Amino acid sequence: MWDIDFIKHPLFLRLQDFLEKHKLVLPNQYPDLEKLNLWLNQLQPNLLNSNNKLVKFAKQGTSFVNFEDGYEQSIYLKGDVQTRHNNWHDFFNALIWMRFPEIKKLVNSLQYQDFFNQNKIGKVKQRTVIQNQLAHFDECGVIVLSKSKELLNLLKNHQWHELFWTKREEVQSYMRFEIFGHALYEKALKPYIGFTGKALLIYCDDFNNIDSKAVNHINQNLINIKDLLSPLPILGVPGWWPENNCENFYANTDYFRRGRHVINVVALP
Repeated sequence: MWDIDFIKHPLFLRLQDFLEKHKLVLPNQYPDLEKLNLWLNQLQPNLLNSNNKLVKFAKQGTSFVNFEDGYEQSIYLKGDVQTRHNNWHDFFNALIWMRFPEIKKLVNSLQYQDFFNQNKIGKVKQRTVIQNQLAHFDECGVIVLSKSKELLNLLKNHQWHELFWTKREEVQSYMRFEIFGHALYEKALKPYIGFTGKALLIYCDDFNNIDSKAVNHINQNLINIKDLLSPLPILGVPGWWPENNCENFYANTDYFRRGRHVINVVALP
């Protein structure tokens, strides 16, 4: 059920800022394909995918008999992002295409090439590591940028209390969390303990050009893609959930599970 008040929740703060910055006003009902394409053309005019096809939101097909009919294949081969009407999942996916087009283009291109290679050898039913990781990121990804290697290490090693409570002020000053996965946004409509995302950890000097930073990071780590993402308990991020203003919130070890071994995951220069 459509309700524009969803945007008021802290989990949607970045998205709210994005909409306000570009003067996009949420309608009183689900935006249809015409409205979504109007917004896309306003924000990303003549957006071409990695196959030089114009990206547009299109009605979802009803037949997937041929390889070319698949979801990722339709985006890569025709530029058609198949989108269901009256559907939160696809609505958020459309907004992510508008906000982070370069990442979406890269994920689609990598997925398509992997599907294509599988199709050539007749193993389309066997999911590969790259397909799994990219799907996790596309659906449940959070881009985490940090000016501190120490904070990234705490996150990678699941040192949740130290990260989100002991170093809370540093996290708020030196880290930025950006939800990328459209499935995460859909789940954020009804948050729950256990709500977890997949974090892409990026060490950087500033929080500008997030789209290109994430693209570069993914490309540089394709060879180790199985280690690309880290689990992130969404409700632990300062500012995203009212109850985490209390230290005791982080005592729930079923949700905030600690890592077994501490490792330095960010190499020092």
